[in-house]
Amino acid sequence: MHEDGCPALDVRGCRCRTGEEVIVPALTLHATATPLLHIGAASPALADIDTRGQFDLDDVARRITRRTKVVVAVHLWGLPENMDALMTRSSS
Repeated sequence: MHEDGCPALDVRGCRCRTGEEVIVPALTLHATATPLLHIGAASPALADIDTRGQFDLDDVARRITRRTKVVVAVHLWGLPENMDALMTRSSS
């Protein structure tokens, strides 16, 4: 358990490299994208959210490119992201 999520999001484990992207929600704690900037690896790509505070799955799908390495789901306000839908849209 981490108070701000920053240590928990150790992006070195995903082996991100310069020039790659990690998709993160546009509404999140700064600690979601800060580790990327800290290690100088992949760039954060901000995806829109919907009215429930979850990823706008259409926007996530539009932002996925050959440079995309990871999509980071953030569960805000006790509302879990729809992981099945996110996994389906992210892998197609």
